[in-house]
Amino acid sequence: MADRVALRADVSVDESSRQAVPRLVGIFQRAESFSDGVDRLTGGGETPLNLVIEDTLGPVEALIHGKPTLLFGTNNYLGLNHHPECIQAAAEALAHHGTGSTASRVAAGNHADHLKLEEEVAALYGRRYATVFSTGFMANLGVISALAQEGDAIFVDAHSHASIFDACKLSGASLLTFRHNDARDLDRLFRESKITGSRTLVVLEGLYSVWGDVGDIKGIIATAKRHGAMVVVDEAHGMGMY
Repeated sequence: MADRVALRADVSVDESSRQAVPRLVGIFQRAESFSDGVDRLTGGGETPLNLVIEDTLGPVEALIHGKPTLLFGTNNYLGLNHHPECIQAAAEALAHHGTGSTASRVAAGNHADHLKLEEEVAALYGRRYATVFSTGFMANLGVISALAQEGDAIFVDAHSHASIFDACKLSGASLLTFRHNDARDLDRLFRESKITGSRTLVVLEGLYSVWGDVGDIKGIIATAKRHGAMVVVDEAHGMGMY
């Protein structure tokens, strides 16, 4: 790896040791600058990226530096990760099916348990169908990039999750934000847009993870319907909470 880096770097001389020291350029230089910037912002201290959870003590408690610590970043709101029935079901599935499906559904097909899970999720929400993704990020990426494309418009609540913005950018569609929970500001975007409502996607969250407030779903949907647009609601934090 050192040889490869040297091929992509200028070389300076360390006068104290008279040894050639690679000086990173291009992508390598940006990566090093980013790392240095993180260190400056954090003072070289702990961040969620380098924090080590030594043991899990409960749904919202863990052992860190040998001390019981409350976790305020967890999505385990209902404590289902530690519910006896969930643990038992997971153990039975593990013993029967092994540690994973070994390939994606596109490559290896749909497992019967995948379809059963999707049927139960659809029934929970009163819908005909549901599709289960492995993570919330993949759900937003898969749904938004499938619905919108270059030439379309996406209007997003300004407080939406970062994965929503990533998915919108990757779709190739034009991206604009409206003020948080402000249906009137959304209406302004529709009136000023040169893209028709039928080619516009509106995205918001049902329950916002950072502020903990509830999205104005009724107001946003009413505005979107008036302009003939489709709406996507990210309910990553709302399922089972109401």
